[in-house]
Amino acid sequence: MKKKTLYIDMDGVVADFGAAITGHPMTNIAPYDEEPDLIPDIFKDLPAVNGAIESIQILASTPVFEVFILTTAPWNNPNSWTHKRLWVEEKFGELLTKKVIISHRKDLLKGDFLIDDRTANGAGEFEGFHIHFGWDYINKKWNSFPDWNSVMNYLIGIQIEEYYSIDELKIKYDRYVKAYESETWEGSKYLDELHGLANITFEEFIQRANASDEFRWQHIYSEVQ
Repeated sequence: MKKKTLYIDMDGVVADFGAAITGHPMTNIAPYDEEPDLIPDIFKDLPAVNGAIESIQILASTPVFEVFILTTAPWNNPNSWTHKRLWVEEKFGELLTKKVIISHRKDLLKGDFLIDDRTANGAGEFEGFHIHFGWDYINKKWNSFPDWNSVMNYLIGIQIEEYYSIDELKIKYDRYVKAYESETWEGSKYLDELHGLANITFEEFIQRANASDEFRWQHIYSEVQ
């Protein structure tokens, strides 16, 4: 299976830039009143957007997504480039430390999904699916995906056939049947019997994977041979 490339914007999606500048004393001083992203060290200690850290850790741990942080940084605030990289390292450790991309042309990157709160800097022309996140400050309305719960419901809810070929799914189904018959999963056989999952057909296996996150993690995402 080829992983789906998932880019995630930083400011307003993962890091709460709006919360950082609200009430900041330097926002009343020129030029920071017009360009708050030039405030010294403003990107150093940003709070995280609610649900962002936990959601990204889940997405990055699945075998279906290759996750990158794709962000822009102000040219006239060069320290912000370093502070953004250090922020990602602090929040995610090695999971995303070497997967930070800084670009003002997001449309030039090849990929399947982009989670971004804006259409600027090429996000609106991204070749894959733009998961338009959060609050639209210009039009004063929520975008199509207002929070991380809606993002996760969409990405995790995509039917499993979009991620795996039928041949790959049949291999996983055969492994499921073989393991059930030989009872190689301790306790799993009896749990499946309890839920009516013993001796299910391949079609029922797929239906169950699409309906149950727990089943998908145990029997689809698992790479145990």
